[in-house]
Amino acid sequence: MRRFLMPMVLALVCGCDDGGDDSGDAAMGMGGAGGGVSAGPPAPIEGGANTLAFTATIDRMRAVAEAPGIAKGNIGDPAEYVGSEATRPTDDTALSSLYYESGDLEDAVGRLRDRRPQVDGSDGVGGLIQNRIASALTIGWATDTPSGRGGPRWHALHAALSLDQYLLLTVYAGLAERSASGFDRALGVLWDADGNPHGLGALIAKADAFCGTSTLDEVAAQLSAVRDPFIAELEASGLPDALGRLVIEVDALPAYEMAVEQVTVLTAEAMQRLFAAELTETEFDAARQARALMRYGMVAPWLAAKDVEGAAELSAQLDAANAADVDVDAVLTVLRAAGTPCDR
Repeated sequence: MRRFLMPMVLALVCGCDDGGDDSGDAAMGMGGAGGGVSAGPPAPIEGGANTLAFTATIDRMRAVAEAPGIAKGNIGDPAEYVGSEATRPTDDTALSSLYYESGDLEDAVGRLRDRRPQVDGSDGVGGLIQNRIASALTIGWATDTPSGRGGPRWHALHAALSLDQYLLLTVYAGLAERSASGFDRALGVLWDADGNPHGLGALIAKADAFCGTSTLDEVAAQLSAVRDPFIAELEASGLPDALGRLVIEVDALPAYEMAVEQVTVLTAEAMQRLFAAELTETEFDAARQARALMRYGMVAPWLAAKDVEGAAELSAQLDAANAADVDVDAVLTVLRAAGTPCDR
C-alpha cells in the first residue's frame, strides 16, 4: 500500500459605503489524524508542490509591477532571459528574469487548461496567457512611453496580473486531478508553507476584507473536511494514472466532488468581488485600467456563463484609449447584475 507523508478579504459593487513541505505536522500514514474542518488551511498530503515556489514568484512579480517608480529596467530585456538555464531569478527586480528563470513556471502556464464545468472554458487558455505575458514584457522593454497607457507600468501590470488567472485556474486543475500531488498544487497557490495566504489566497483575503465576507475560511473548511476522506479513498481504490500518480475515479468520493465544485464557485466569485473592489479603491487612472483589463480576463468566462447583459462589451469599454473615458459605474452595474454573496 502506498503511504504518504503529511507535512505540515468593500462592500462590493452593491453601493455599500464602507469604504515537500515542513508545515509542522508529524509524518504519518494516509490514515493518520489531520485535516478536519477549521478556519485554517489543511496540511498538504505529500508536500513540496511546485506551486509554492511559482506563487512566491508571481507575488514578487505583482509587487514589482505595482512598486512606485517602476521603469523599463524593472521589466528587463526578455532576450537576456528566454532560454536561460538558471532555475532561480538572477534579478528579482526584473519581471523577465522572474518569469523566465523560475523553474518551469512559463511551461506550467502554457500547459494550463480551463475545464471548469461551470463555464465554457478553453484548452488553449494557457497559451493565450503565455503569449500575453511575452508580448507585455517585449513591448514594455522596448517602449519609449514614460508613463500612463503604454508605459512600463502598463505593460508590467499586464504581465504580472495575467499570472493571477493561472493561480485561479490551477485550483480547479489540481483538485480535478484527484491525486495527492494535485491536491497539494491547489493548496500551493492559496497558502504558503507556513499556512499564510499568498497568491490567490491573498487576493481572496483582499476581497474578503473589502466585502466583509469569509470566503478564504470557507475554502479552507471545504478542503480540510475532505482531506482525510480523500486520503482514505486513495488508499482504498486509487489507481495509477498515465504519469504514475495515484488517483481516484470520478464520483468515487461524492463529498470530494462537492468540495471541488464549491471551491471552484467560491474562488471565481471572490475574483468577481476583487474586480469590483479594485475598480473603486483609488482614482481610475491608466494603472487601474490595466489592472481592470486583467481582472476582467479572469472573470469573463464566469460572467459569460451567467449570461449577464452587457458582459460581452466590458472588454471594449475597459480598453478605452483614455482611462478617463471608462464608465466605471457602467462596469459596476454589469458586475452587480451578476450577483455575489456580498451584493447587499
